[in-house]
Amino acid sequence: MLEIKGSNSEVLATVSKSRDSELHLKRKVSALLLARIMQHLTITRIACSPAIYETLPRSAVSALESMGVELAVEGAKRGRPDAHPREKLAMIGELRGQGYGAAEMAKKLKLPLRTVYYHLRRHKG
Repeated sequence: MLEIKGSNSEVLATVSKSRDSELHLKRKVSALLLARIMQHLTITRIACSPAIYETLPRSAVSALESMGVELAVEGAKRGRPDAHPREKLAMIGELRGQGYGAAEMAKKLKLPLRTVYYHLRRHKG
């Protein structure tokens, strides 16, 4: 599997010497760079992290899928793990709509009061 990292000129130099059919994207790439890579290689599979996948141009993703290239998003969420389940945090808005106060929500959801205030202020609107 050929890893795509470095500057565009380094990537194109590496690609021109390779005959791999699989790529692993280690950095953001433009639609133009992907097109140039596809000119040199017959690609069947492209793997990347969730963060890199989000940066891929939608037009390039559509074009790759129509060409039969498999796009694989690999790896888990990076960074600090979530302290509270998303379901509990989503319920803060629902309970607010039902007329609950912050202290009542904190007690009912078994969350710190500060966390409830933070999410109420963050999703105000």
